Amino acid sequence: MAINTFHAIKGLVVLIRKKLFAFVYVAGLVLVALAVTVSHFIVDYQLEVGRKADQVVRLGYQQAVLAERVNQLSFRYVLSAGGMASASSQQELTDAVAQMYDNHLILITSEDTAEFARAADEIYFGAAYELDLKLRTFLGAARELLQRDAGQIGPQHPLARFLGTEQTGELQSLLQQALQRYKATADSALRSTRITLWGLYAFIMIVLVLESLLVFRLVFKALMNKAEAFRELAQTDPLTGCFNRRSFMLAAEQAQGQVNRCQESHALLMLDIDHFKQVNDTYGHPVGDEVIRMLAKTCIDHLRSTDMLGRLGGEEFAVLLRGTTVDNAEKVAENLRQRLEACAVSCEGRDEPLHFTVSIGISRLEAGDDSAMDAIERADVALYRAKTSGRNRVVCHGRT
Repeated sequence: MAINTFHAIKGLVVLIRKKLFAFVYVAGLVLVALAVTVSHFIVDYQLEVGRKADQVVRLGYQQAVLAERVNQLSFRYVLSAGGMASASSQQELTDAVAQMYDNHLILITSEDTAEFARAADEIYFGAAYELDLKLRTFLGAARELLQRDAGQIGPQHPLARFLGTEQTGELQSLLQQALQRYKATADSALRSTRITLWGLYAFIMIVLVLESLLVFRLVFKALMNKAEAFRELAQTDPLTGCFNRRSFMLAAEQAQGQVNRCQESHALLMLDIDHFKQVNDTYGHPVGDEVIRMLAKTCIDHLRSTDMLGRLGGEEFAVLLRGTTVDNAEKVAENLRQRLEACAVSCEGRDEPLHFTVSIGISRLEAGDDSAMDAIERADVALYRAKTSGRNRVVCHGRT
């Protein structure tokens, strides 16, 4: 009951961890998506703000240029005294006045530019400056001048003097002050945009870092665990947990290379369960599988960590004894034979446990062999001799 409760709690914890993992992962993705979306809208908004700010600054700059142009064209018109030059100056002055007036209306009335244009409201409408009044008066004087024949107006005419350099200089000063206000507001908006975008960038980076720490690290760890599990699955025998034929042969070939290069001493055992077919036929394959598992567990428990047990197929096993002479290999083999003989496997429905024995053949890896298969074949010959001479015994290749 306690074991079942433990497993139930463990399963619940695993489920909660998976759910929490999925939630954190999805939440992180949502936050990143929101941050990117917000960034898009902010960039789009700030581009529009930048366009409006640029328009206001451009209009403010044009007004300063146009004020000077109206002054120059007025003087040129007065001096033209009729003819083609007079008509040309008149048209240019008319266009400059019209453009300056249109710009003025955009700056003080257009909703598109109101956000930035209002920064200069004090200069346009404040009692200390009254730029709006001065500019309208200036343009009104220019229009009135255009209504007069150039030949009837001299440089000393009140209209010509009003539109002269002195009046234009004051107007230019006020227009420059308004332009500076426009620029300051545009710069402030740009700084605010930069701060906002850098804040969003920092937020996205923080989310990504947290995502990598809380999610991707777990994903990577899970993938590594899966990869390790697959690697072990590819190397081990699923029934016994020992090495399978492929991985054992790879290790044996590496040991053969060491023997050929360094003259190291390695021995090899071949084990086979005696009368195993009889065990399966009498007790059934589940019991036969249990016998195989018992053999593998007993060998692993009594072999060194440097030794290697492999299941080559069915009830046939091999042991690679690294750094072991044939004499020591014989002692190891005999110890394993005795311990396996003492093993008992419970059989369902039978009072007596099942005992089994093994036959073992021994050989050594010899320098000059083409591959480890040569040593395996020699051990297999010794195993065959153990089988034919009565089973449940150890036989070393090359010894009587």
